[in-house]
Amino acid sequence: MSFAPGAQEEEDPPPARQNPILRAYFRRQLVNIRSFGASGRGRRDPFLEDYIDRQIDHYLSELREKLVDLNNHFAQVEQAQETILQGSSEQAIRQARVQWRNALKGVQDEAGDAWNMLRYVLTVLKDKGDLKLVEPQEPGSLYEQETQFIGEQIGKAEKRITAYLFRVESVIQLEDLKEANMLIHLYLAREMAKKIRKLSG
Repeated sequence: MSFAPGAQEEEDPPPARQNPILRAYFRRQLVNIRSFGASGRGRRDPFLEDYIDRQIDHYLSELREKLVDLNNHFAQVEQAQETILQGSSEQAIRQARVQWRNALKGVQDEAGDAWNMLRYVLTVLKDKGDLKLVEPQEPGSLYEQETQFIGEQIGKAEKRITAYLFRVESVIQLEDLKEANMLIHLYLAREMAKKIRKLSG
């Protein structure tokens, strides 16, 4: 999986600039800054609106980086799994298992960071979901099915984030996201990565 918005999104202003949820969030942030709050400028002052635009752009840039890093770490998990399963040598397997656990930690951290970034803005969405317990497996297990689950959750989260924040043609409403939303998918990916690391440690 990868996160690579097309050239059209790089050339045109991000559609999320007009997202009412994001604009309201950064406008509230702006009100809390004393220097702006005391200026007496109106809500539609061009200077303030430009400031909000830039805050949204910065937010989207950071979110994009988190998604790229999340996908990269998950790719490293899969690569390390493949190396372990091929079993070329004991040393290679040991090194790959270290890489596997480190990559799982990367998935856990990046999914958690993206989850935090979004839940502070999308406060009306449920931000946690139920995670089925991972059953203890034999020593040396790679938890292949659970790893596949992580990949599926990352893919679903990315799809919804892209549709809601990065696509020009997006008309998605928050109501459409309340059942299986991006926050829940990121939460489940993070928690499963954490649980696998704990059980395999």
